[in-house]
Amino acid sequence: METTTVQVTLPKEAAELAEGIGKFVLAVREATKDGFQVGQDLPVLITSAMADLIPAIQGAEKIGAEFQLSKAGVVMAFALTGAKVADMWPATPAAPQA
Repeated sequence: METTTVQVTLPKEAAELAEGIGKFVLAVREATKDGFQVGQDLPVLITSAMADLIPAIQGAEKIGAEFQLSKAGVVMAFALTGAKVADMWPATPAAPQA
């Protein structure tokens, strides 16, 4: 498959929030890939929430204004993050473990 590189300019707060959500989703996936184990997985999830989500949420109130100025930019920020998350998922689901 041939690819090309495209540079995009995204609204700052939307890009930061999308990236934080994406990091948290990947942390959830990684922590729970062998099933959810409270003692093992909860600390990982709390750490990711504190490190990735809380900073990303700061300034989230500005996303409405960013959306008014650049609807495509805000949508693109979340679409690009969604694409990154999708690339981390296996192509086929793992077989259930007994």
